[in-house]
Amino acid sequence: MRARSASGGPAAPLRFALTAESKIVLARLTAAIVLAAAVSIPLGLHRSYWVIVTVIAVLQSGVLRRLTTARAANRILGTVLGAAIFVAVALVVPDGVGLVLVLAGLQFLVELVIVRHYGIALIFITPLALLVAVRQPGVSAGGIALERIIDTGIGAALAVLVLAGEFLIERRATRRRIADVPEAVQ
Repeated sequence: MRARSASGGPAAPLRFALTAESKIVLARLTAAIVLAAAVSIPLGLHRSYWVIVTVIAVLQSGVLRRLTTARAANRILGTVLGAAIFVAVALVVPDGVGLVLVLAGLQFLVELVIVRHYGIALIFITPLALLVAVRQPGVSAGGIALERIIDTGIGAALAVLVLAGEFLIERRATRRRIADVPEAVQ
């Protein structure tokens, strides 16, 4: 949010600064996005951007590894449950007003729960996104649901892999620092 002066004059200029936390998140995101592109393109994934979106959604939440890993698990579980809901709704094949009402209902549920629980929100986000994507000619509901689950699983796994890699690098650096400390100091 931009700060205003006490006199109500023009807004203060925006300032951009990278904190230590934001540098960690940025490094994780950069590594994971490069890794996601390097993995998903050779695999020939039709919607490789789902892998990249998953990596970003999981890793952008902060520096705490446990929270980020939980977010990856929430992403996978919410996507699987949401895909099941999507397939059930797609069997009814809503069109016109029915489709609009289903989309509005799903969006309402997303807004209702997203602040409280990311995983539960994904149960409603997934069918919302897939109902829009399945409108393309030649796309089957089961096929696109499975594709979403696989792409999300790959993205979440890559995000956790980046966290594990960072942990191992940090652990190795800590061991080196300890080894470099003279025994008299220890």
